[in-house]
Amino acid sequence: MSLENNNALEDPKDYTRHIWIGILVVVVAMIAVIAMQGDQIPSNSEVTTKHILIQFSKADPADRARALKRIQEIRQRILSGESFESLARQYSDDPGSAARGGFIPPQPRGTFEENYDAYAWSADLDTLGEIIQTSHGFHLVVVTKRYISPADEYEQELDRRVSEERSGNRGSDSEEDTDK
Repeated sequence: MSLENNNALEDPKDYTRHIWIGILVVVVAMIAVIAMQGDQIPSNSEVTTKHILIQFSKADPADRARALKRIQEIRQRILSGESFESLARQYSDDPGSAARGGFIPPQPRGTFEENYDAYAWSADLDTLGEIIQTSHGFHLVVVTKRYISPADEYEQELDRRVSEERSGNRGSDSEEDTDK
């Protein structure tokens, strides 16, 4: 047998190991990409809150007074150092958030009723505010996180500049009127 015939009798080269290494590299890369997307910045402005809701019947003034007294007592207990989350689990009438200690996941502007929404977008973070009334009842709200998107920041800056310019123009208009 010649050397050429001996090579022909050998098994073809086995690439299985190389294929499995390639598959493993791709899977690890995919896991890394998915893990990094968990910390992605939202594209829209969002606010995260926790709240305690005490409902009342709008047609019953006595029930409203009871609810107001209850929410005032709960607020005082929180200010005295009791756990917001524990009191939310115990007293909140919101079935969706009570079990989570009052936590409401991130929501875009305009999701909540007007009073709640205005508070959520203007309050200091991690501060218990005053009692808020909506059509659902009385709320104690703590804003835990707020993200303003770059587009909304830009729009707010434009609004601020327009407002400054208008107030500046009014001053000069009134000066012109007095000169005439």
